[in-house]
Amino acid sequence: MLLKLFSQEGVTLTIDSTAATIDWAMAEILRHPICLHKLQRELDHLNNVSSKLDCQDMVNQSHLDKLPYLRAVVNETLRLHIPLPTLIPHKSTRACQVGGYNIPKDTCLFVNVWAITRDPSIWGNSHEFKPERFLNKNNPIDVHVKNFEFLPFGVGRRGCPGYHLASSIIELLLSNIMYTFDWKLPNGKDIDMSEKCVTAVARKEPLMIIPILRRH
Repeated sequence: MLLKLFSQEGVTLTIDSTAATIDWAMAEILRHPICLHKLQRELDHLNNVSSKLDCQDMVNQSHLDKLPYLRAVVNETLRLHIPLPTLIPHKSTRACQVGGYNIPKDTCLFVNVWAITRDPSIWGNSHEFKPERFLNKNNPIDVHVKNFEFLPFGVGRRGCPGYHLASSIIELLLSNIMYTFDWKLPNGKDIDMSEKCVTAVARKEPLMIIPILRRH
């Protein structure tokens, strides 16, 4: 989703939150080699079962539901690195009470999703990148399901109308670049996970990695 905002000085700030999420996902995957191997094994298994993913040997949208670990990686990336930490501001249309707090009419409200998704009482080892937490069949949590502890796109009528498109694009791009290439860091380099925040949260430094073709 390409979001364009215009400042008072007329300067256009363009933030591509989808690209930022893929960038965060690639950084986390390369910092966790076991995650990289698990993801590639899942993609290779899909190829073996299907004989060939399609005529171009690519992952397409019909394959995404067969890739639970890929979706878990994307969800865990959104949990730790949500592009909009407080979502879009809301405004109360009438006075109400939420969680014991009185909210007057016309109050501007910010939902601190960043704090919710890092709450240790909800998420064990909340600061660790663990996609497996989204594979718990006894407690399924997914961006496509109504879970108030995981709201990267909001929820209900005020949720992001483009979340189906955005999540599909992220999963498609990430699956194909991981299926087609191996990736490694330049010698002596490490990944800087520092953040910068303009309107959305992105990585501060560009991700410099080397692709190695694994599919012709």
